[in-house]
Amino acid sequence: MAHNIHGGHVRVTNLSKVGPLSTPQNLSFFDQFLALTPPIRTLQLFSTVGLPFPIIVATLRESLSKALQHFLPLSGKLARCAHGFEIRYDCPDEGVVFIEAECDAEFERVVGEGEAYVRAEELVPRINVRDVPMEVLAVQVTRVGEDGVAVGVAMHHVVGDGRAYWSFVKAWAEICRTGGLEARARPLVDRDVVRDSLGLSKFFFESSTSQVTKRNPPPPPDTAPATRKTFVLNRPYIQQLKQTAVANSQKTHHPLDWVSSFEAVCAHAWVSATRARRVPARASTVFNFTVDCRSLLDPALPETYFGNALKPCFVEVEACELLRDDGFARACAALHGRVREAMEGDPISDWKSWPDWAERLGDASLVGVHVVSSPKFRSYDVDFGWGKPRWIEFVPLVPDAAGTMVVADARDDEGGVQVTMVLAQAHMDEFSVLFMGGA
Repeated sequence: MAHNIHGGHVRVTNLSKVGPLSTPQNLSFFDQFLALTPPIRTLQLFSTVGLPFPIIVATLRESLSKALQHFLPLSGKLARCAHGFEIRYDCPDEGVVFIEAECDAEFERVVGEGEAYVRAEELVPRINVRDVPMEVLAVQVTRVGEDGVAVGVAMHHVVGDGRAYWSFVKAWAEICRTGGLEARARPLVDRDVVRDSLGLSKFFFESSTSQVTKRNPPPPPDTAPATRKTFVLNRPYIQQLKQTAVANSQKTHHPLDWVSSFEAVCAHAWVSATRARRVPARASTVFNFTVDCRSLLDPALPETYFGNALKPCFVEVEACELLRDDGFARACAALHGRVREAMEGDPISDWKSWPDWAERLGDASLVGVHVVSSPKFRSYDVDFGWGKPRWIEFVPLVPDAAGTMVVADARDDEGGVQVTMVLAQAHMDEFSVLFMGGA
């Protein structure tokens, strides 16, 4: 292309596009460890009587764009680099996937019957976790009947843990509701605040890439297809569990003065699942969980740190320990001891054993329970401007993996919890009776 200007000759030699400076985002060793873990996926159902769906969609899209300015890593893509994985912002087809959909099901039936009526997987987007560069966030907004909307959010685990996930969703909701984000809710996204004096990023990257199949575990030994069911335990029920655990533990070698609600609920689920699955007495059974290390590191990370900061933990016992009359108290004591151990001293001193935790998740010979999420995230506090969710469905990290357990806060009961369990259909009915029948 050439132009004559007052006798001179101008020739365009190149045309390119210039965007904001987009330096790749380094990832911490916590992130590298979870790089190949399945995404975090939830479905939130809201009553939106009288609100036109196009306006809801436009408001959500605009506020999401504003939220991404604070949560920059979510707008990038996961890519490989010389030292592991990183978040890049200059990949082709940039932007977060935003899906609009419609569901002709009745909203009240979806809220009341959940999985028995509509599969949550159809209302929550999927993220590719196999090929790089890969997206780290996807959103689906679905009109449900005439009176409701479903907001499905999928986030790659490499960019953040459960606390980070819900901090983003709540920040997005706050921007949607008020137009802005208070300083207290603004995230710290700088990964350099996580010190790595041991060079663990490289170690965990190499470990994760060499154990891809173990990070995406095959279905456990339950032969029947897995099913998912959600339970709500109120505060009095949980208090009864805690009192029973303390009282019955006095007759064991590990008497307890106190147990947390988390420990009591998890122990009860572990014992109930072990009994319902008819695990042989001499077989090993494992309970897997994680501990948030933000306050345990030196220096400590602020609660607003957006990223991963999880330490893997597990407890392994013979099933006969849980099948005894005092099995619940023994399970509580085992979990209580492991949690206390994890909370004391250097939280990453046992880093060499972390890949073993991932390997155990993929070991089909071990029957157990793997718990994710926490009531402390207060997921029902999300409010886009239409009030809190009528119902939240948590899609387990591996939907078909029997033994997966999701624990969250209850919607209408302060101190209560919502538990979603994945088990073979043949075992779910008995588990339901045991789990809701007290310890």
